[in-house]
Amino acid sequence: MSANKENNLVQAYVELNKFCQSGEYERALKASGKILQIAPTEQKAFHCKIICLIQLHNFKEALGAITNPKNAGLASDLVFEKAYTQYRLNCPKDALETVDNAPELTPALKELRAQILYRLEQYQECYNLYREIVKNSTDEYEDERKTNMSAVVANLGELNPKAEQLCSESVIDDGGTEEEAKEEAAIIRVQQAYCQQQMGKEKEATSIYQNVLKDKPSDQALVAIASNNLAVINRDANVFDSRKRMKAATQEGLEHKLNSRQKASITYNQAILAIYSNQGDRKAAIKLLEESEYKYRPGVIGVLCTLLTADNEHERASRLFTEVYQHYKNDEEQVRNLRAVWRAAADCHSRAGDSAAAARAHETLVRAAPGDKRTLARLGKIDIEALESSKWMMGAKVVKKTVQSKQEQSPGWLPKYERTAYRKRRGIRRDVIKGSQGMTTTAVDQYDMSKQTPTPAAAAKSPRVEAPKSTESAWQRKQQQKKKGKGRKW
Repeated sequence: MSANKENNLVQAYVELNKFCQSGEYERALKASGKILQIAPTEQKAFHCKIICLIQLHNFKEALGAITNPKNAGLASDLVFEKAYTQYRLNCPKDALETVDNAPELTPALKELRAQILYRLEQYQECYNLYREIVKNSTDEYEDERKTNMSAVVANLGELNPKAEQLCSESVIDDGGTEEEAKEEAAIIRVQQAYCQQQMGKEKEATSIYQNVLKDKPSDQALVAIASNNLAVINRDANVFDSRKRMKAATQEGLEHKLNSRQKASITYNQAILAIYSNQGDRKAAIKLLEESEYKYRPGVIGVLCTLLTADNEHERASRLFTEVYQHYKNDEEQVRNLRAVWRAAADCHSRAGDSAAAARAHETLVRAAPGDKRTLARLGKIDIEALESSKWMMGAKVVKKTVQSKQEQSPGWLPKYERTAYRKRRGIRRDVIKGSQGMTTTAVDQYDMSKQTPTPAAAAKSPRVEAPKSTESAWQRKQQQKKKGKGRKW
C-alpha cells in the first residue's frame, strides 16, 4: 500500500471513529464505505458498516450484505449480527438456526436465543435459559432481564394446564396408573401455582398447593417447595399453619434434593416465622442465616439483625454490620443502593456502644447520599459524644495541667493580666460607692428600712410608712461637698 493511500485510510478511520462516538450513524456509514473503497478487505470497516445499518434500522440491507457470497470472508464472524437481523425481520426460526449453528454460544447469543425462544412460544425452554442468564450475569441490564423473565412466567401460567393434561396422558399411554399420572403431573401443578403466586393470584396458588399436598406426593422436594410457598402466602396471618408448613419444608433427607437457592429461601422464611411466632429456636435460625451464601443480602441482614437484637446480642449484631461494610465497601454502586442498611448499622453500632463504628456507618451513608443533611447532623452528634467520653475528659485534664505548667514556666508570651504573677493595682473603684464602714450601697440599702418593700404579713402588723423624698445618706452629701470644694481651687 502506497504512503498516500495509507494516509487516506488512517484519516478515514479517524472520521469513522469520530462519527461512531457521536452517534452520527449515517455519516459513519459513509465513512465505512469510503474505507472499503480504499481497502475492500478491511473487516473492521465492514463490521462498522453492518452496525450502522442496524442502528439505522436497515435490517434487510444489513442481512443482504452479510449473506452476500462476495462478503463471505468479511462476514464470517458476524453470527450475532446475522441472527439479530433475521430476528428483527420476523424470521425467528432462521434466527434460532443461525444461533444454534454458531461455533460458540457467547453471552450475547444466549440473550438473543432467549428472546427468539419467547417469540417462538417455547416458554419453558426460554424460562430455563433466562434463569441461567440471570444467575450468571451482573451488569446494568439485570432489571430488563427480570422483566422479560416475568413475561415468560406469565405465559407459563397460561400453558401449564395443557402441559398437565399432556403429562397425564403420556404416563397412561406408557402403561402407568392414574395415581402415577397424578404424581407426575404434581410437579407441573406446583409450577403452575408458582406462576399464579408470582402474578399476585395468591388464592388460586393456595388452592393448587393445598390440593397437591392433600394427595401426599412421595417427592420430598416437591412437598418442601409447596409447603414453603404456602408459608410465604400466609405471612403473619396464620402462624400455626405456617409452622406446620415449615416443619414439612425442613424435614430430614432434603439436603441433597434441593439446590442452594431453594435451601436459602427456606432458611430465610424459617427465620421470619420465628419472628412472627415469637418463639422457636432463634439461635438455630441465626446460625443457618449466617452460614447462608445470601448472608449479605439486605433482607437477610435485616432478619439477622432483628433476631440478634431480640436476644440482646447487640455486639454480635454490630460485628455483623462491620462484616457487611467490609463486603461492600469497594462497590460504590452497592454502597449507594444500601442506604437503609447503613442507617440500621449506625443505630446498631450505637446500641452496642461502638461510636467509631457508628461514625463509620454514617460516613458511608454520606458517601451514598451526600445531600442528606440529617445524616451529616447525626455524624456531628456522634463526634461530639466521642469527644465527651470519659477517656477524652481524662486526657483533657492532663492537657489542661500541662498548659498551665507551661504558662507558669514562660509567662512572657501572655498578656499581663493573664499571667500567674500578675497582681491587680489597688485603688478606688469609681463605679462602686462605699457606704459607712466600707459597705456598698447595696449592703446599706439592706438595712435602710425606707427602701424595703413590706411583705403582706409585715403590712398587716404595722402601719404603712411613707418613704422620704430624699434618700441620700449623710456620707453621700459630704462626698459631694468635697467635690465642690475641690472645684473652687485654682
